[in-house]
Amino acid sequence: MLRALRTDWPLLVAAFALFLGTLACFTWGYTLPVHLGETPINWAKLEAKPHWVVGRLAETRENPNNANRITLRLEDVVGYQTGQIPGKLGIGVDKSRFEAKEINLNQGVAAQVLLFGPRPPAYPGDRDFRPFSRYRAEYGSGYVAGRFEPTTLTQSDAQVSQKRAPWSVLRAKIEDFRAEVAQKVAPMSHGVLGALLVGDMGAVTPDINAAYRGAGLSHLLAISGMQLSVAGLGIFWLVLRLMALWPRLALTHNIRLYAAVVGLAAVPVYALVAGAGVSVVRAAVMVSVFLLAVVVGRISGALRAWCLALGGMSLLWPESALTAGFQLSFAATLGLILAQASGILTGEGIKGHVKQVVVASWVAGLSTLPLVAWIFGQVSLVSLPANLLAVPLMGAVGTWLSLAVLALWPTGLAPLLLPLLAWVCDLTNAIALYSARLPDALVIVPQEFTWPLAGLCLVALLLCYGRAWLWAGVFTLAVFALAYAAAVTTPQPQMAVLDGGNVALARVADKTYALLWQPKHGRVAQRWAARWGYTVSDELPAEGSCDSSGCTYASPYGRVAVLNDGPTADDCRDAVLIVAGQTNALCPVKTHVKDAFPWVYYPN
Repeated sequence: MLRALRTDWPLLVAAFALFLGTLACFTWGYTLPVHLGETPINWAKLEAKPHWVVGRLAETRENPNNANRITLRLEDVVGYQTGQIPGKLGIGVDKSRFEAKEINLNQGVAAQVLLFGPRPPAYPGDRDFRPFSRYRAEYGSGYVAGRFEPTTLTQSDAQVSQKRAPWSVLRAKIEDFRAEVAQKVAPMSHGVLGALLVGDMGAVTPDINAAYRGAGLSHLLAISGMQLSVAGLGIFWLVLRLMALWPRLALTHNIRLYAAVVGLAAVPVYALVAGAGVSVVRAAVMVSVFLLAVVVGRISGALRAWCLALGGMSLLWPESALTAGFQLSFAATLGLILAQASGILTGEGIKGHVKQVVVASWVAGLSTLPLVAWIFGQVSLVSLPANLLAVPLMGAVGTWLSLAVLALWPTGLAPLLLPLLAWVCDLTNAIALYSARLPDALVIVPQEFTWPLAGLCLVALLLCYGRAWLWAGVFTLAVFALAYAAAVTTPQPQMAVLDGGNVALARVADKTYALLWQPKHGRVAQRWAARWGYTVSDELPAEGSCDSSGCTYASPYGRVAVLNDGPTADDCRDAVLIVAGQTNALCPVKTHVKDAFPWVYYPN
């Protein structure tokens, strides 16, 4: 490992510099008025009234929160009298209204849509989408607020589509193939089969998604390095072996070069079939770098390929540096590369393979745990044993079966293997469900504990690389002990006022909060509760009541009033805490203004 770091440290430093510079620009620089000549979207104009848009229907998604609504994903969007508009939109519409129009995939859609611009974080830890919109105006969301009709894309619309997708013919065929596979396997294995075959994460049911997250197995739902390595390097090895069967060909031609070219061509095709997510692109870049090195006759090390992938993606797709998938994918890969360089992932026979799975799961978990705690505020205490059971099953058996199914799909023979692949997915689902239901399987960790966790994880990783297994195990246990201690010692707030006073919740029981108010179709309260492991109840607190002016309820330390406007004389007389839209100078009780109210309130 030290020799690899000594050799490639300049490239490593340059890659990290590019990544951190990109991260800094996106985190703080999006507020600057000028950005490389890009025309910013006038969201105030788009939000003022509905506008006509025309686009190609690329996908339909069920709304998990409302069975009567459906989300349409439009691509190649063109707006009329809108100015700059996102090229891709996700718009909500009534399901019955959409079904009555009988619109098919890849057909044109014209609609009057009210669009929404990216909002600032509604609470600490909430995701901020403003940098994505400011730097790359490609995605937007809204809902149909007027007419909604199928249409035929005009020649100008087709020209826009052709300009945005140079490989439009190949891409359209691949998208049709993905849609066909996704539709066929959607009912199987709670959507996990679709995620494994074509990267259709939206098909995974909410309960299974939550179980994988609680068990620390979410990475198994994303197509990443393992599948791309099998697709690219596996095809390279297969073609090489087949060519070697002809001695004359092997002696007179560079069959290694031919095999690398075939494998190199297969990587981007499979990446598109898999949906071209962050982990897919990262793995595709790394596998392509290796195969390209074979083509030019200079084999590059894995660490060098990792550096090129990190630096290249930071330059070509800088907005991806902010995504959790980007950061977690590169962190896990770096940990495994250093483990391979240290020689701790070697072994022969069954015992050696078991050791490789255990050590790889251990190293990958420690490499990503601090980032998971920082980004999601959660740590799975059962992730290590769950991964030891699920990774060999889904990673080895599931990967080879999924590639075989995709290869056989055009021939019509894929149904022969689908039941076996579905059984593998169902067994993995059972592991995730059982692990997630264990007591305290998923604990909530405040961000201030992230740095101590990161320090312990770093020490444990260094001990693993040095083969000090006993001490590495001790420090790994210390990591999970600290995460558990942080969870049980963090107090639960008595009240939370979020999104600048637009959302208010009150605690009614242990880890249960009543929703005092929230805008229609809003999800801020549910997102906040999910982050902290709380439940949102429809019942008001004891002796609670709401009217047009706001809500009052009884708390363990007195009566609390959460009001839209200023407090009345009765509020000032009865309440011990007032949160209102404005203050009242005659009120003896201190009135907290909503916009200035602390995100959460802990009683003294």
